[in-house]
Amino acid sequence: MVADATLERLFMMTREEFWQMADDQKLRDEYAANDDLRWLQTATMDELREMFLEYRVFTIYFADDLSLLVAKMPLGRLKSLMAQLVSEELGEGNPEASHIKLLEDFIVSLGVPPERLTQPTDPENLKLLTKMRDLLLSNPHTYGVALRGMGGECICQVYLLTLFEQFRRNPFVEANAEQIDWRWWDIHAGPADSEHNSMMKAAVDELMQEDPASVEELAAGYQEAKILLSQFWNKIYRQVRTNAAQASA
Repeated sequence: MVADATLERLFMMTREEFWQMADDQKLRDEYAANDDLRWLQTATMDELREMFLEYRVFTIYFADDLSLLVAKMPLGRLKSLMAQLVSEELGEGNPEASHIKLLEDFIVSLGVPPERLTQPTDPENLKLLTKMRDLLLSNPHTYGVALRGMGGECICQVYLLTLFEQFRRNPFVEANAEQIDWRWWDIHAGPADSEHNSMMKAAVDELMQEDPASVEELAAGYQEAKILLSQFWNKIYRQVRTNAAQASA
């Protein structure tokens, strides 16, 4: 459930204050200064492979969580939008076009054997994803809209765009760009995800105008999404860099 202390801090937050908190430029500035993201420019190819392998499970949970969120929501624009996002995540009826399949094709194009795609995920990251799902299920749908809707289509969109900008500068990536399958990035670092960001914000803004009381739950969900995303990626970076240090010792 939403912590009492968190709700107290957010009590009486206005719609305008919410958008000040959730400003994309603030996120871009924060992520642009992130040392781990800048590290991607100099990471080895083995480190990059391991990193994306670990990220893979996030996309699986995301599609399923959006489906659970759709089931919780009342009929209306937001429910239809979330259902549209689920459909796109799953390939709109074509599993070969699902986002998880496109991500796997990207990972394999980096030189990862296909059989490694199902390797075990860090238990700590699974706990974070399970925690996110529990929060989604145990809180009002408005909280979930921010946690998984804005968390995926706004916060993650800015993070992945920054990650792509840094990763693309890696010398190995530059040298092997023609062999890499970029279709997943065409979506997540391109106009499609930017459009989703705008659509999500417009729907959330409409919700806040219709129901000012929803601002508190939306703000709490948004903040939790940002925290959990940071924790998830931090664990990946620590794991990858620790494994690399041990291998070279």
